[in-house]
Amino acid sequence: TTRLVSLMAGPLAKIIAQAVATGTQIVIKAFVQSYQVAARNAAAGHGAAEQAGQDISHRLSRQMHVEEARKVLDVEGVVSREQIDKRYEPMFKANSAEKGGSFYIQSKIYRAREALSHRNRRTRGSRKRWRRECGLEAWS
Repeated sequence: TTRLVSLMAGPLAKIIAQAVATGTQIVIKAFVQSYQVAARNAAAGHGAAEQAGQDISHRLSRQMHVEEARKVLDVEGVVSREQIDKRYEPMFKANSAEKGGSFYIQSKIYRAREALSHRNRRTRGSRKRWRRECGLEAWS
């Protein structure tokens, strides 16, 4: 009986390994396909798919969302570069390691400034579009 069990264990282990490998390939392929569809839909501007695509690209690029950046720097609506810097400087200095601050919080403050500054640069050419993207004007 011991020999019979050992003979069955070899083929059984091989079948289990093949099943796990196949299952893993299926899951990876499905993930890649769904990401590609979401990215395509986001590029085409399809509402929720666009938001999902932005969420994925923000996570992959490690860039902070504008809404989170506004909360971190405690600003609302459209803000100028001067307003961003006015909020950023004291918060960044107060959280420095030399003053016993938190590097994590300091990096959040830095990323918030970066996200809002990036938004300003990207939309500088069209003030109306910028206000619309920030939710200050309804879409026409």
